[in-house]
Amino acid sequence: MSFKKTFIYFLLIITVFNSCADEYKENIPDVSAIDVHVEFQRFDKDLFALDTNNISPGLQGLEAKYPEFSKLFFEQILSSKNPQVAPDGHEAFVKGFLQFPPLRQLADSCMFHYNDVQQQEKEFEQAFRYLKHYFPDLQTPDVTTFISEYGYAAFIYGDN
Repeated sequence: MSFKKTFIYFLLIITVFNSCADEYKENIPDVSAIDVHVEFQRFDKDLFALDTNNISPGLQGLEAKYPEFSKLFFEQILSSKNPQVAPDGHEAFVKGFLQFPPLRQLADSCMFHYNDVQQQEKEFEQAFRYLKHYFPDLQTPDVTTFISEYGYAAFIYGDN
């Protein structure tokens, strides 16, 4: 097939896709008037800011600030409170987790790229506007960020 024919087919396909896209755009509801507030909780930032030379008070503060999520994170995701996984104890395990070089590099990269999450907050606000549009009785959930070495992705926890 010649370049000219290929190019014409390409333009035809693009035209068909663009016309279909307009049809879908007509069915998107206007949610701009729906008021939502997204609360971003930066567990990842607070966890990796802990002083590993004095980890006990830092962990206590973290667990006080994020009581529901820290329980889930330390007991289920990290399993640092499980004596079979962390025989030297929760604090030693978390310290090792925070000092593990590949994880530290991952955390540093995440902090570099996502230190400011205003753009992500806007995207979540738009998504939650649609959630409110279709499910007006649902409470707008909070978003908690964390790093888990790719062991877990997004999940829902707690009442909110």
